[in-house]
Amino acid sequence: MFKLFKKKSELEKLRESFQFLENEYDYTLMTKETKDYYKGKNLLIYKSDQFHKQIEICGGNYFFDFIIRKIVNGAIANYNDASGSIRIHDLAILDNPNYDHLDYYAGGSQGLEGVVTNTISLCKRQRELLTSDKWINFDQIESYKDQNFKNRFGIERPKNSESFMLKIKQLIARDFSDFELLFDNSALPHYHEDSTLQQLIYSFDKKEIKIKQYCYRDYPRVYEVFIDESLLVEVDLEKVSQATALEKIVNTINSQ
Repeated sequence: MFKLFKKKSELEKLRESFQFLENEYDYTLMTKETKDYYKGKNLLIYKSDQFHKQIEICGGNYFFDFIIRKIVNGAIANYNDASGSIRIHDLAILDNPNYDHLDYYAGGSQGLEGVVTNTISLCKRQRELLTSDKWINFDQIESYKDQNFKNRFGIERPKNSESFMLKIKQLIARDFSDFELLFDNSALPHYHEDSTLQQLIYSFDKKEIKIKQYCYRDYPRVYEVFIDESLLVEVDLEKVSQATALEKIVNTINSQ
């Protein structure tokens, strides 16, 4: 009898909020779980083979993330696939180029509840996209982002250069083919606690080689190389070119 008065968990409330994805949009709930290693603790994963999409929602603890991943021939796009995986702000800018990004930021004044409400409204405005095999116009999204940046700062939006960690990964595959890749955090969703700092971990000859970003906020262009937790070298891309940094990393690994 007393179970009738049991307080609903944050996960249950989140599931109720997005119930329309099951009842109205014909998605299937694949995952409903709470894990400490999720930044928002609570995760819902919905899938539609008919619409070739998977929707992932992580919310709680003043955090919210919403990801749509494309499904092609039964394979779900990787999180780092810019053409196959989008997050809430991409969908929001496509819906309204002049949207307020704080509407989807759970750490702001609106809190998680406000962001969930805004996301539900966004999903309902974008029903055609979510309930068809239609996909995203990325050129349009990039055009909106370019224009917004220019309007705010008066200069052209910087173009992303090729990822330094991707270059390291390619270099190791070419020059250190005996290294076994154990961990690549670019394969993780943004809502995973290990997704924040860029990191690669390899094993070779019973040793662990770790290449990691020092700090994503204050020193995002500083990278460190460890072997068995001992710091071997640090490179700062504010001070040297990527080519020089890569050469320094290669020489350091070869010296061991």
